Amino acid sequence: QIRVNISGFEDGLIKYTAEENVSVLGDGGPSIRRLNLLQIRATMLSNIIPPLKSSGGTVPSSTQIRHHNRRRCIFSNTIFSNTFLAITVLGVWSIYNLHDFISTNEKKADGRLRGVDNEQAARKAARETEAEAAMEANTEEDNAAADAKETARAKVAAKTKAKAATETEAEAATEGAADATADPVIADAGKKNDAAAHEIRDLSCINYGGPLQRSDVLDIVYWNDIVSDSNFTSPFHDQEKYLTFEPDPSGWNNCRMGYETIVVMAHAMGRTLVLPPEGKFNMLKNDKRPEKKSIFSFADFYHMESLDREHAGLDVISMEEFLKREIKKKRESIETGEVVKPPRGGKTNWDGEQLNLLWKYLRTVGYVKKWNPYSCLAAIPSGKGDTAVTDLQQIGEELSNLKPKKYDRNPNAVSASPIERLQEMRGSRNNLCIYDQEMQSQRLLHFMTNYEEGHRLLIHFYAFMFFYDWKHDLWSKRFVRDHLRYLDEIMCAAGRIVSLLREKARAIDEENINGDFDTLHIRRSDFQRQYPSTQLEAMELFNLSKEELTPGSVVFIATDHMDKAFFQPFSDVYNVFFLSDFKDTLSDLNISYLPMVDQIVASKGKIFYGTFYSTFTGYITRLRGYYATKNHMDGYKEGITKSYYFFPSNKKRDVLEYKSVMGPFWAREFPVAWRDINLDVKLD
Repeated sequence: QIRVNISGFEDGLIKYTAEENVSVLGDGGPSIRRLNLLQIRATMLSNIIPPLKSSGGTVPSSTQIRHHNRRRCIFSNTIFSNTFLAITVLGVWSIYNLHDFISTNEKKADGRLRGVDNEQAARKAARETEAEAAMEANTEEDNAAADAKETARAKVAAKTKAKAATETEAEAATEGAADATADPVIADAGKKNDAAAHEIRDLSCINYGGPLQRSDVLDIVYWNDIVSDSNFTSPFHDQEKYLTFEPDPSGWNNCRMGYETIVVMAHAMGRTLVLPPEGKFNMLKNDKRPEKKSIFSFADFYHMESLDREHAGLDVISMEEFLKREIKKKRESIETGEVVKPPRGGKTNWDGEQLNLLWKYLRTVGYVKKWNPYSCLAAIPSGKGDTAVTDLQQIGEELSNLKPKKYDRNPNAVSASPIERLQEMRGSRNNLCIYDQEMQSQRLLHFMTNYEEGHRLLIHFYAFMFFYDWKHDLWSKRFVRDHLRYLDEIMCAAGRIVSLLREKARAIDEENINGDFDTLHIRRSDFQRQYPSTQLEAMELFNLSKEELTPGSVVFIATDHMDKAFFQPFSDVYNVFFLSDFKDTLSDLNISYLPMVDQIVASKGKIFYGTFYSTFTGYITRLRGYYATKNHMDGYKEGITKSYYFFPSNKKRDVLEYKSVMGPFWAREFPVAWRDINLDVKLD
């Protein structure tokens, strides 16, 4: 419908106002005739024919109307002062003129009305087109959402089916078949590993230049393949809830530490893990060769695709995939409830970009909880519902009334009560950060990184994550050991170096059948500024370690100090090697992977000396704990390895005895990460 307003036409004598609702039925229809009659009435009363007020015309002003009437009056007076014949002629002429005038204006009105009719029809058609497009878009979005849900359901079903098949195969395996748990390695030199179907348990180095001997490959394997672990699912599992996070902006091992915590947290909360976009990692050198990558995601260091495929309870997607799913949906600010537009017009691929705008968006639409690992422990309930949360709240209150206690050389059983286990890992913390109903209900959790505001997960996952269920706790530790391992390319590169070092050790000493060698990690560069007390001269380092090392033996030194002349005191007594001595063996490797190779090689030393406060050394000591457990080395039941620190003097022998978790948590690793974590599973 259109509303026609004819009002305020004034000639000094007559005022006329009319308002009429008219349904436009088409050319020549009754509504048009009705409108024309209305216009004619207005014309006769006002002595003019004003244009219809619409998008096609304008209403004349009062001045224009008076001027027009004045001219008509002058002309009429002149006619009436003449003869009767003139009056008659004028009357005939007026009647004829009036008829023509009315006819002309009817046509004009019809034209204007047709214009209005056409314009309204065009607008109506446009609205219908927009409505149809919107319906199609909504239908596409609904279909996409339904497809996503169906894909998610199919993925869970496929994972469950695959796990069931794996279990069936394991149960049906003959006694003579290789035990996948005891020997999780495929190192067939004649068969290349299919990357698309790669299983994390398998390590094949044929694609990466060796080592090809099965014994050399097994030498660097520290993980187990426990089929039942892949089927474990959190009671909170929901693929349509997400967890996003900002990587630590410092060095690689700080990033790795926070990443392990996030992955364990995503599984514990049953949320789909969203990996950050590809970017540069601080302190990793860039490979300038055009065929090598220079920006990375965590999937370039870990088997994330396999991790997603093999675990029923863990789903992993890229940030791009997440944004494609979310970009069409209106997301509101958690704090204000206002709709927040995605940054850069809905950009989905942020690889290699500055991420400030993306993080700001996720901090706004995501639920951000300040979990400071130095003031609280992240506590995961045993299940959904109020009771499970209440259980944690109660032991949290109990914890706050207990004084911190050391468990050095006297650890609790890994299956101890919740409060006993909590007391052992608390350090000096008195509070729990509980994954309560409010957090559980949030569709998107975002963990931001901001040093000044206390948002930073610079802590080992096992020193932060507390599980009410002890079996869930052990599962998380096995999960990191067995599945969050470096890519085959990195492991195999380290395997080649370890094999060469063993050859050199055997060549020097024929009685050294195993090819044992010792390793050191000497951190300098940035530590000269951060921890000047750790910056000892080479002779001091030599004197501190000479009692445990054997003159003439092979010693591998992992270091960030490029001046080899600095290490002359060691070279004078030992057969010293650095990673740079194996350039030819590592020529095809992306140089960004070299620090990881350095770590793995250093973890294989019979004796190891490291740098306290260094997370690089810390991860080496944990890897050594994994190797000791797998190979049943001396002290493995107590979580002990033959490892030392150069300094401080009171920390030198800390790794030679069981130490409970204490701050600063990042400065070293603790035996609770590897001691007796296979208790509730059977290893053949």
